Amino acid sequence: ELATVFWKTGRSDSAFYYVEKGLAISEEMGNQKRVLHNLSLKANLLLESNITQAIAIGEDLLKSGLTISDKALMVEVNQMLYKAYKEQGRAAHSLQKLEQFQLYSDSLTEEENQITVVREAIKREFELKLLNNQLESEKVQAKLELNQVKRIFVIILVCIFLILAILFYYQRRINFHRNQKAQLLEELEKLKSTGESMAPLGSNGFQLNREKIDQKRDRKLNET
Repeated sequence: ELATVFWKTGRSDSAFYYVEKGLAISEEMGNQKRVLHNLSLKANLLLESNITQAIAIGEDLLKSGLTISDKALMVEVNQMLYKAYKEQGRAAHSLQKLEQFQLYSDSLTEEENQITVVREAIKREFELKLLNNQLESEKVQAKLELNQVKRIFVIILVCIFLILAILFYYQRRINFHRNQKAQLLEELEKLKSTGESMAPLGSNGFQLNREKIDQKRDRKLNET
């Protein structure tokens, strides 16, 4: 908030203005936590100008019992009172507040460390889940890609089989027609050879028959 910023930058007047304004707003809204923090900040601002009032505000905060559950606020208040009592030379009170300051500071640090450990554990668990989800997603993707490759492989095999079947079919047709042609040529050659071998025999037979006819004719003429 602005009051804290002005206080840490050494602008006390502006810090007082905004802390009083913050107190009024917090009380009007009934925000008790903000009221306590504004009072603690006001006490720290009063250390330089009115140390007695600062101590009174700090002790009232501790006596109210409202700050016990807020360890960060207890650290602020006891640290302020330690400085105030030390400034006044009240060693016993200063030592007491220093012990309280260290006690709550250590407790707050321990809680912060625990929160850090829990935060880191949650972060690691989240990262592990994220990694597992990523690995699962990659597995699904790899499975999809493998199925795609299998489908492509099956399609290629089917295409190859169809091509081979078509080639085999046409090769059989070519061989069939070639064999038919060869058989026809062979039959033609046989017929041709048979015709050539029968032609001389036919003429001789005809000549022999003619001689027999002539002989029969001469015999008949002689008989008459």
